[in-house]
Amino acid sequence: PKAAYAGRVDGEGKFTVERLPPGEYGIVARTSTEVGTATATVRGDSPRATVVTVILEPALSITGHVRSRTGDAVEGAAVSPVRRNGKPIDAALSRMLFSESDADGAFATAPLPSGRYELYASAKGYAPGKSGPVASGTTDATIYLDGGTAVRGTVIRFETQEPVGGTIVIALAPDLFGGEERAISEADGKFAFEALAPIHYIFDIEV
Repeated sequence: PKAAYAGRVDGEGKFTVERLPPGEYGIVARTSTEVGTATATVRGDSPRATVVTVILEPALSITGHVRSRTGDAVEGAAVSPVRRNGKPIDAALSRMLFSESDADGAFATAPLPSGRYELYASAKGYAPGKSGPVASGTTDATIYLDGGTAVRGTVIRFETQEPVGGTIVIALAPDLFGGEERAISEADGKFAFEALAPIHYIFDIEV
């Protein structure tokens, strides 16, 4: 699910989010100084509510810049935390915690629990890039992006060999901590990634 849903916490710390479609969800709870994250699976075949516990921790943002290898600011780069203390962050949570760089290439993540994070950045016209481990609260993180390589292809149905339009094509990059890029096939089944890093990718689809 791509939509965002909200629920308010009562005086006992309980919250309810109503009428969620089936799927995988990332959950973020925040106060002015704390944040907690969790994941949940909502199943359409179960009448029982999904119960989740979110533990709040002191939180700090990571701020910095996204730049090209020549030092130019990269505007509009999506920056997401993808690992915490060496362990992968669930993809649904990673997408919820993303931030976008401004005209100066500056970014500020959502407040993050204490730890060391690896950040994934992608921007139109550049290959995706990654940071080294940086601590929450860091104010001078820099992510460098290189020019990328175009990858184009066609989605076809196995049984008939006919093209399939409207399919989400996902390029997964294990060497970039599991970061991913997405494209949608046209009516003739063709899709294109204009700038991918020169590394190994795994391609998957969502119909």
